[in-house]
Amino acid sequence: MIKDIQNTIAATLLSFKLILCLNDNWETYLRNGVYVVREVEKREVDKMLSCMDPEKGHSVYMCCECGKTKVVPHSCKSRICTVCGKKHADEWAEKINKEMYAVPYRHIILTVSDRLWPYFEGNASLQKLMLDTAAKVMKDIVKEHNGKDKKAEPGIIMVLHPFGRDLKTNMHVHMLMTEGGLSPKGKWIPMAYIDYRVI
Repeated sequence: MIKDIQNTIAATLLSFKLILCLNDNWETYLRNGVYVVREVEKREVDKMLSCMDPEKGHSVYMCCECGKTKVVPHSCKSRICTVCGKKHADEWAEKINKEMYAVPYRHIILTVSDRLWPYFEGNASLQKLMLDTAAKVMKDIVKEHNGKDKKAEPGIIMVLHPFGRDLKTNMHVHMLMTEGGLSPKGKWIPMAYIDYRVI
């Protein structure tokens, strides 16, 4: 019982919404102006902060037999909401799954030195550069490792994770890369395993 209560408290303490609400953190962050906050980011955070707030919108259901009513607050459907975001993630995963080739894939994680992380925080252009560089590095490695006789482009799906499980900064890229690729003529060419030490 005590363990369950501790887990619930820990989960609550790690809520992104709670972190932004405490001590007016979100408003303070906006006022400080350290990073440029895009309008889409403001909208998504505002939606998340109002998630499940009956004053921001709700539906009322009434039992026709007993007359009891139940108020159900509306969810925000924001991608960054810890409650609603899972639905977006599931839908995205399902969409990607339908578009993927039925071939072997390898999960690769790439990162940069933690000394460079502050430069990437809040900088969309550097984050894009990190993704582009990760893709180029892996394509170059595949090209070099498999030789001239196997000219093929691997398929890569990437996601930038700007933080770790503890919600502290930890810039890294998750990649799903095909173990093979398409030739310029569209023919599938399987590729040899690449030793992680090469990467």
